[in-house]
Amino acid sequence: MLHVVKDLERLKIDAIDGDIGYVYDFYFDDVTWTTRYLVADTGKWLTGRRVLLSPNSVEKPDFKEKELSVNLKREQIESSPSISEDEPVSLQHEKLLGDYYDWPAYWSMDPALQSMFAMKDDEHNKDVSSGDPHLRSIREVRSYDVEALDGDIGVVDSFIIDDNNWNIKYLVIDTRKWLHWLPGGKFVLISPKWIDKVDYQSSKIFLSVDKKTVEEIPEFEHAKDIDMKFENKLYDCYRAFLNRKQEHTPR
Repeated sequence: MLHVVKDLERLKIDAIDGDIGYVYDFYFDDVTWTTRYLVADTGKWLTGRRVLLSPNSVEKPDFKEKELSVNLKREQIESSPSISEDEPVSLQHEKLLGDYYDWPAYWSMDPALQSMFAMKDDEHNKDVSSGDPHLRSIREVRSYDVEALDGDIGVVDSFIIDDNNWNIKYLVIDTRKWLHWLPGGKFVLISPKWIDKVDYQSSKIFLSVDKKTVEEIPEFEHAKDIDMKFENKLYDCYRAFLNRKQEHTPR
């Protein structure tokens, strides 16, 4: 099922033997657009501490009870390796967490990342103790400006996550202050596949589509409205853009 991240934030997190806090943030991979970790704020339980939880430990959200269950015990979470909030999460930190919880390592299928761990003692190779440049906070990116091929179109308002695999399926873009030719503006969904690059220094996302495509995209209101019919309309707009692009390409 698809969920707006804003609806997931502040859900109470229940371990096997009790409450551990609430959902504070999500860390995602900006190459694959998959959620690597949920960030749990432990509130008064572990005062001042936030912990990372792998989607492998998380059950489907229960909005009726306003909670998210994890298949871990409070003692496990309390004794887990500490992650500093003031420093980027490094591959070494992630490996420590994976080893501690026996989580399957996302890098186990990536030969390049395997090599990084194998060669970590070589001072001439990449230092895996440094922050992972592809691990990003949804809270951070949610305020980024968004630019189409021919100009600004809005700001990131939220994300749509699929709880079957915790992948980011869409970004929710608020166009209301930017699309002046569109009365009132609207919220639209943009697929990560339509993103050309993310510039973290300027806090901006650059799309590979034009303003006309964004204008034609159906308005987004609720996650429950994202069905096959809605997605077909969405991708029809993208296909129309590709056709326009091909027509203007010199032969």
